[in-house]
Amino acid sequence: MRERSPASRLGLHLAATAGVAAVVATIGPFGTFTALPAADRYLYWMIIIPLNWAQVLLAAAAVARLPVARSWPRTAVAAAGCLAASVPASVEVWGLEAWLRPGPAAPTALELWPYVLLLTLALALPVSRLSPGSMRFLARPRAEDAPAPPAPAAPNFLARVPRPLRGAPLCVAAEDHYLRVHTPGGSALILYRMADALADLAGADGLQVHRSFWVAAEAVAGVERSGRRVSLRLTNGLVVPVSRSFLARVRAAGWLAGA
Repeated sequence: MRERSPASRLGLHLAATAGVAAVVATIGPFGTFTALPAADRYLYWMIIIPLNWAQVLLAAAAVARLPVARSWPRTAVAAAGCLAASVPASVEVWGLEAWLRPGPAAPTALELWPYVLLLTLALALPVSRLSPGSMRFLARPRAEDAPAPPAPAAPNFLARVPRPLRGAPLCVAAEDHYLRVHTPGGSALILYRMADALADLAGADGLQVHRSFWVAAEAVAGVERSGRRVSLRLTNGLVVPVSRSFLARVRAAGWLAGA
């Protein structure tokens, strides 16, 4: 599945927080239920919660970029983002209070700050636990989050391939007690068990698609169907059958997209 862009993820977060704001406005905490008419109460919360949440996301992303924070757990990054975002948010709440609930006893921004911080923590900390990616939608990937590059085929496997044909295998096919290894340079028959080859290829970017075939992801050029039979067309022109027992795995890998 294609990863969403930062702008798309931000839009989803804001849509979700708008829903939360509608629920909070209905409940009317912090005295807003009795002090504000329904229209003003909904306006109050529909402004402050999405705005505050956007600031928390931006602040958390900025914190996650700091070298000192690279080893922090995501909950700590979220808490630091809340702390930073609560300062401007307190001023914004103070402005809303002065607009919608004016009065001689109106609290100052400093008096509102603990309540604003509590609200941001109540929103951000559960989300950081349930949806870790939400706290780093603008951050650079951390070392532990970056996907490891596919490991090459084990040397003891490639060593059996004739030297002129050595390279990343495109396909491995079982033929009795031998294996037919296809590489960009051609194909060769080697004496090796399929089970041992699959163990050697476990870290490579590819899949076993049939009891007798292993295929590299980069070798898949297209898909062919004949009734209920599915086959993969490879970059070297080879057509490899996909057995029913491996079909779900191949589909999950995205190799059958559009077919």
